[in-house]
Amino acid sequence: MRKRISRFKRALTIEYAIVMMALVAAFVGLILITAQLTVSNATHYRTYTEQKAALDEIGDEFIRQVTEGEPVDLSEFSENDYNFTFQISDDERTLTVHRGNTSTAALIVALDEDGGLITYRYGA
Repeated sequence: MRKRISRFKRALTIEYAIVMMALVAAFVGLILITAQLTVSNATHYRTYTEQKAALDEIGDEFIRQVTEGEPVDLSEFSENDYNFTFQISDDERTLTVHRGNTSTAALIVALDEDGGLITYRYGA
């Protein structure tokens, strides 16, 4: 009788170990997937912040040139990693930065006659 009970207990222990190994494998897989998604999201966010910093550089230079009374010349930013194109109004008071040749505006900067900021808007 004792041999039967010990065999039964051993069988339960092996089944328990197999179930636990399966649970551990599932949790490890979940952790790996989460880590991969986190790295992917971090890469996208880094690109987003770098693009926004480039837009801010362009917008700041536009504001500086207008407020100092210089003619607006953003040619130093024409070669950029994000393929931005610029559209400056005839009165040189409004700058619209587009992504490539699309009509999507990445940044709009509008100044009044005195050089005061009216609009500084991303992604309009």
